Amino acid sequence: MTSLKQRFQRFMLSTPGVESIDDLVRPRESELTGRQRADFLACDHDVIIETKSLDVNPAGKIQRFLDGLAQAGRLPKTGDMTLEELLRDLPDGQTLFDDFRARVTKVLDDDIAKADDQTRDTKDIFNIPDAIGVVVILNENAPLLYPDQSMLKIFEVLRKVRDGKLRYVHNHVVIYISEAHIVDAGDGVTMYNIATVYSDAGNATPFATTFAEDLNRRWAAFNGAGYMESSELWDNFRARDPVKPFSVVRPHRR
Repeated sequence: MTSLKQRFQRFMLSTPGVESIDDLVRPRESELTGRQRADFLACDHDVIIETKSLDVNPAGKIQRFLDGLAQAGRLPKTGDMTLEELLRDLPDGQTLFDDFRARVTKVLDDDIAKADDQTRDTKDIFNIPDAIGVVVILNENAPLLYPDQSMLKIFEVLRKVRDGKLRYVHNHVVIYISEAHIVDAGDGVTMYNIATVYSDAGNATPFATTFAEDLNRRWAAFNGAGYMESSELWDNFRARDPVKPFSVVRPHRR
């Protein structure tokens, strides 16, 4: 069975007007040393698309985080529990949860930062400074990167400021596709989670919206699935596969 990443690449290369950047620049490879580049160009080079795949399940990182709390005597309960059960009775449970969320979603910050550099260099390579930048983030096996928290993190990253200026300016749209979660659409219908986040520049660029919506529709059709533009069902999701509880062991005292 092909991975989500492989399937999305096949989808992109089968979409009219989409070109592989690697194929376009390979004859000039020696001229591009030190430059980064995105994955695809579309719409007569008016759109640059970079894909990122979340290949590592953050469960191990969370378990280490909880082990540290247990060693410090912060977790009074032991046994196998969900994260909510572990933190809800602690006076600073919300603060700890926010810390956990920052640790787990940092990969999204890292991916968007990397994609911004790739889109910037791609604009320079092809002399297309006004191209729309689109980042597609694929989540196949990380159920603990919950869609609602991921959307919030992506929104925050696209508006991050450094020295009074936006930190990431080259990408207008982030499309988040999660097959690690499914959405209950009612009447026995389930759908995979897909959502779109726009930067302020993306919100101000109608073409960014129409391109993203068209890409989402085409992706759904490629998979033989339905597509809804409404965000009403985004929060009505569950993990595709059961999420294992975390284990807390009381530390030995000497």
